[in-house]
Amino acid sequence: MSFSSSNAMGFHSDFWDHHSQLTKPVASSLASLKGIGFFNDNVCKPDLPNNGKVDEFKGPRIYMGALNIRNDICEYIKYFNVAQLKQYMADKGVDTDHITCADVVNDYKLIENLAHVQQLVALTQKYEDPDPTAFVAKVPRKNEKDIEEAGTKAASYLTYSSDFKIKYVPPPLAKKCPSTAYPSFTLMFAAAVDAVHKFALSDAEESKEAVSYVKRACLHLQLFTGGAISGAQLIYDLLQDYATMGYVLIDDKSDGKPPATIREAIEMAKFVIRGEMQQRTIYKPDLAISLSPGGFLLPMFVGFVDYLMELNIMNMTVPISGSSAGSITSVVTSVYNRNRYEIMELFEEPAEAFMSNTPRGTLDEVFTPMVSAFVPKELYKTLNERIGRVQVNYGVRKDGEFEPRCVTSYESNEALINAVRASSNVPSFFKMGAVVINGEEAYDGLFAANNFFVGATKSPGRRTVRFSPMPLGIGRFIGTSLMNGVANSFLQKKDMFYIHFIRLKSLIRQLLTRRMEYLRLDKTEQWRAEIEQSIKVYNAIATSKRSRGIPTGEVEKWMKMLSTKPGETQSEGAQQDCALTKLFRLVVASERALKIGTGSKRHAGGYKEKLGSGNILRTFTDPTKSDYNGVEFLSTPHTLIEWLSYELVYVSDEELSKNPAEEEINTLKDILHHLTPPASFTYHFTDFPFIILSGLSTLENMVPSFYPAETHTGRHLFDTGRAMGLRWLLAEYIAFENWLYLRIRQLTEEPELATLEWQKVTPRATQEAHAHNVEPLHIRQYDRLNSTVNLMRKERVYELLQLFEEQAPVTDAKRLLFRLQNRLMRRALAYGIVNPHFLHILGHRHFWINEDF
Repeated sequence: MSFSSSNAMGFHSDFWDHHSQLTKPVASSLASLKGIGFFNDNVCKPDLPNNGKVDEFKGPRIYMGALNIRNDICEYIKYFNVAQLKQYMADKGVDTDHITCADVVNDYKLIENLAHVQQLVALTQKYEDPDPTAFVAKVPRKNEKDIEEAGTKAASYLTYSSDFKIKYVPPPLAKKCPSTAYPSFTLMFAAAVDAVHKFALSDAEESKEAVSYVKRACLHLQLFTGGAISGAQLIYDLLQDYATMGYVLIDDKSDGKPPATIREAIEMAKFVIRGEMQQRTIYKPDLAISLSPGGFLLPMFVGFVDYLMELNIMNMTVPISGSSAGSITSVVTSVYNRNRYEIMELFEEPAEAFMSNTPRGTLDEVFTPMVSAFVPKELYKTLNERIGRVQVNYGVRKDGEFEPRCVTSYESNEALINAVRASSNVPSFFKMGAVVINGEEAYDGLFAANNFFVGATKSPGRRTVRFSPMPLGIGRFIGTSLMNGVANSFLQKKDMFYIHFIRLKSLIRQLLTRRMEYLRLDKTEQWRAEIEQSIKVYNAIATSKRSRGIPTGEVEKWMKMLSTKPGETQSEGAQQDCALTKLFRLVVASERALKIGTGSKRHAGGYKEKLGSGNILRTFTDPTKSDYNGVEFLSTPHTLIEWLSYELVYVSDEELSKNPAEEEINTLKDILHHLTPPASFTYHFTDFPFIILSGLSTLENMVPSFYPAETHTGRHLFDTGRAMGLRWLLAEYIAFENWLYLRIRQLTEEPELATLEWQKVTPRATQEAHAHNVEPLHIRQYDRLNSTVNLMRKERVYELLQLFEEQAPVTDAKRLLFRLQNRLMRRALAYGIVNPHFLHILGHRHFWINEDF
């Protein structure tokens, strides 16, 4: 088998040149800092490979072994109450003496219940990272292989000179796979808030039912977060936030600690201002995903959706639509009993058949048998009942023009597959005419959107994020606004800012963990001294010149501080652990090279106009503008010096907010200060220590996308899709931090614009609910989760809770940081102060589950 970049869509020979362009400016700036005396590396301990060996390769290594699917979802039937299961099956006319796995899997309700249980069990399975692998990456010479075969060993690389991990976990070693059946964390929390409201406003007769609702909503959160949040803690924190705003009076006799039980916690509320306790109630999802056509780049689509599922961006409440290849992906990733490896196996077989020739035969001969054998018998019911709808797009021919059509509900599996057939019907490609739907001749989903962004239509949500693997459409024009509505394969100038963001957030995450260590040891003053010294050194660098340099004594003092573990004594004369100080220096060099310091025009800090009372997102998401008064949103405005300065304020004696505007500002500042993206990223087929940049960087590569190359290309494309998801995610965090910065400024200028008065249900939302006769999303999700928990044996539920409790560390600094971040996400959700455009970020997995996925 040939392994060369010429046949691999996901990796290309220009990668190293592009990678060099991303790193050269910072390398030059780093040399300049060393030139002015920003510490001599001779005082540092040598950087040795963590595992004592050097791993050398020139490009990505691709796993070519067996997929080892091992997805026996029926093993989780043992968690069900047998009597309830038999009664349910008997009501359907199934012989309860011989219930088979197929009987359960083919039932649209039970398969969702099984998928939920599978997720809960997966939370008890811990994956241990191998030691980070030291590597030497070399640019291949002419005629050298730049793609090799990967082994089955797991690997973990500390990349971009930070602690950000890029992992390689091949199929035989993977313990868990995400699913679109997983619930939304933010909506689980919304159900808990709703339950507290109903209890607080209930009378004596309603009290028992209200308490039951509270307990069940809290149990759902406790289970699906792996025990990270106890019900009593959740209620205690929520009442504390309400008390801050004067909505309730609480009787807190617990000395700052939550009561032992949920009942005791909720009974702390002694007086409620009934007219004020409102919450944002939504009937239409804030975020939706849309997938474009893409030929045989299907694995890239699957990888993208897989990454969004992993972060809980894509869950049971998020709509997904697709055209052509995108429609196939939308459907197969919504099959709850199939994991990523089964989906890849599904696509590899036809890809092999079409490897060297144009597809032969009709659409039905090529496509229908493949999908029909893959889906369960009641998939159409699963999609019809799914909270986030699955939309299939296609075009019909009318008077010589194409008109868009879509399907969101399905009468049978045959009708579902027929819609996907139509959406994948490229004219003249499959040697057949139109597919007839509702009496109309239907063709490929490319024609469903009048060519807007190559067929990635609007999805049934308030905001649509569009994905296309091909470098077409509006993707090249939106890289500098707050919109971030497109994920595709353009290699933009933003890439170097992504690397900077990874390094900055790695440094901040390590500094926050260090703060937690000092707080745990009750040594806050030592931490303050470190921050003050860091500010002094940063300012000295900013004002220094090569001829004068920076004060050596101040730098040496600072280095000793940061190279000593909290609680330990500084050693004199010995070589120091410079990992943290080197990263600090690298971030400073990066800020200087990219010109993104305080007040830079490359982030919101450079926007000097008054914001007024306008909607920030409407102002800064106009896709027709390339910049805003010279400002491009390429980087975070929360620079290193701003972070250090606010950290000094944060650890000082806290002053209570005097009014709602101050409380809103302080909460937004705290979120901006503590916000971190996921600390790692995983490939499942590709062993490579960098973020893969898509090889589809030129228009000439579009046509070959219809003709798949070797199997290794498809597997590599899966990870390329995941990498495109990561690049979109980093851009989303950067956009969110710019919005936070601007919103804080707006509230500081005009405090009367504060929204910290509970967002009431708008007339439009109420009309929408009546028109569709639906319940709020959090109630719909609550009912589905309740169905699963009610079907489970009680002893199994207690067993899971016990396992969660046993595996949770008590005093670990990283866990303390996780708790703080989760607390801030919950406070922001309770207050309703984050724009719905970015609300999904508050529900990302790493803020709710304390694990390294």
